[in-house]
Amino acid sequence: MTRSRVSLLSALALLVPLTPLALGGQAAAAPPGSAAGQTVQARPAAPAPLSVVNPGFEQGRTGWQFTAGTGVATNYPHGAARLAYLDGGPGMKVSQTVTATGRGAYDISAWIATGGPNGRFTARVNGAVAGSQTLPSASNYRRHTLGRISLAPGDTLEIAFESGDLPLIPTSEPTSLGRIP
Repeated sequence: MTRSRVSLLSALALLVPLTPLALGGQAAAAPPGSAAGQTVQARPAAPAPLSVVNPGFEQGRTGWQFTAGTGVATNYPHGAARLAYLDGGPGMKVSQTVTATGRGAYDISAWIATGGPNGRFTARVNGAVAGSQTLPSASNYRRHTLGRISLAPGDTLEIAFESGDLPLIPTSEPTSLGRIP
C-alpha cells in the first residue's frame, strides 16, 4: 500500500535544552573546607525551556502555520490521535515560531514518516537555517533530531516541515520539553 501523504511531524517530540556542556562554566571560590587557593568550576544556569504550542497537533492547527496542500488528519498518527500532513510537490510547509527567553543549546526531535524522498525538517534561528535534514522515503515513523541549535534571549526559532517530491505527514504524540541529564 502506498501512502499519498508523508507523516512528517509525528510528534515534535523533544525540544531539549542541552546540559551546560555547550555553555562554558565560570570559576568560583572553593567551598568551605577546601584546600586554600583551590577553585571549582561553577555550573552555568540551565537553558530556559521553550514552549511549543500544540506540539502533537491534538488541538488541530492551533499554534502552527499551514500553507496550501497541508493540514491535520487522523489516518496514520504515530502516538496519539492526530497528525499534520503535507501533500506531495514543492512549496508545502507546516511551521511554528517560538521566541527564546534565555540562552541555551537545544535538540529538536520529531517522529516523521514520509511517502517519498527530499522533504525537509528544518530549524531557522532569526530566519537563517541553523539545522536541517533532508528526509528519506520511509513509510514507518523514524525519530529525526536537529542537534545543538543555539539560542540567545529574544531569538526566534522556526521549526518547519517542508515538502519534497512526495507528501510529508507530521503526526501527534505527547511531547515533552526537558533537559538532557
